[in-house]
Amino acid sequence: MKLYRKVKKELSEAIVESPIIAAVKDEAGLAESLSAECRLIFILYGTVCSISTIVEKIKSKGKLLLPVRIWLKLCLE
Repeated sequence: MKLYRKVKKELSEAIVESPIIAAVKDEAGLAESLSAECRLIFILYGTVCSISTIVEKIKSKGKLLLPVRIWLKLCLE
């Protein structure tokens, strides 16, 4: 539960800092979002084989990723 609270706090701070969340559905969108001012990226594509590469790209740019599972939990609270 402590980890969830930490993640929720970090996401809340990121939304206040930069209220735009990039929704990425392909490689072109990912490239564009990595150079944009947004801090959060909502991943809408990928496979079991490709998701780790996508996550590495996002983290290497100092951005936060927003997996679908966390998004749904935040929306349903």
